Amino acid sequence: MEFVNLMSALSLNDNNTNNSLSFEKDSECILNPISVKIGDIHTEIIFGEYADRIVLIITQYEKIGGSMYLVSKDETGVNGPLTEPVYTTKSLFGTDELLHQVAARFFAEKLSITKPLLIFLCLKDYGPEMLKSIAASLTQK
Repeated sequence: MEFVNLMSALSLNDNNTNNSLSFEKDSECILNPISVKIGDIHTEIIFGEYADRIVLIITQYEKIGGSMYLVSKDETGVNGPLTEPVYTTKSLFGTDELLHQVAARFFAEKLSITKPLLIFLCLKDYGPEMLKSIAASLTQK
């Protein structure tokens, strides 16, 4: 599968912060491609967990595109532990729309991430029912 080969070789550089976004494939890393039909829309999902981050690709166009976000979770506040975690989304490329950020944060919360999530979103439908159906497919993996 093309996505699986891409994930194995993926390396990006963030020149603004000199942070490397390269992926060292964990010996236990398993890329899980899922293909589901939600309503009348064919949806492909690829989930990969690396030593330092989680990568998630969700597409309804049969290609990577759209938006890429980095979502991180913070559970510590200035005055100690937070009762609810705070999820921060950062657009790395593509259209930076509030609806896309909300979707990225929603998936991060549903996956209960413990490390940063790099998520590619290329959806035809960003409605609540579609996002819930995709999340249900992810949690059943």
